[in-house]
Amino acid sequence: MYTTTIPVGDGTLRDFVSTVYQVEWTPEHAVALSIARDVTEQNQAMAALREANDSLAAQGRLIEELSVPVVTLWDGVLSAPIVGAVDSHRSSRLTEALLTAITRQRAAFAIIDITGVPIVDTQVANYLIQMMQAATLLGCQCLLVGIGPEIAQTVVQLGLDLSAIRTAPTMQRGLEIALMSLGYRVQRPGKGG
Repeated sequence: MYTTTIPVGDGTLRDFVSTVYQVEWTPEHAVALSIARDVTEQNQAMAALREANDSLAAQGRLIEELSVPVVTLWDGVLSAPIVGAVDSHRSSRLTEALLTAITRQRAAFAIIDITGVPIVDTQVANYLIQMMQAATLLGCQCLLVGIGPEIAQTVVQLGLDLSAIRTAPTMQRGLEIALMSLGYRVQRPGKGG
């Protein structure tokens, strides 16, 4: 079996796969049968499929990057808003993105916002604790914000110990705590100071 590309009558190139069968073989002569099959459309379809797969892979990488954003809120203060379910793969990507941003920006404070996380079970809590411990090893203080009533009840019912984690009810309050921890004076509108 062999593949060849041959120009046809209108000048276009066509791909053929040929198979040669030996029909008769004697010392005086040999008879063979060759069957060629046009595989141009099949090859074009395979090329289109490869291109589509490459495009899907690129889109997947982009979606993954967008699903683990780390945002600079202030000089030295980062936020990692987490939206959606957290599994081991996503947790790993979140941790990697956060630690990279902390290192690049020399951040002193990271606010982890779980407002958009639907469920915090033992596994998710462990992911968050490990991520925050890794950030602490880089010299970055962490604060967990966005714990809603349902998640608070779940954490208590599961008996999870989150006492080592600093928390705040909202991103606004978390930013105030971060800025005050860094020595900034925070004054709310309408209040004297």
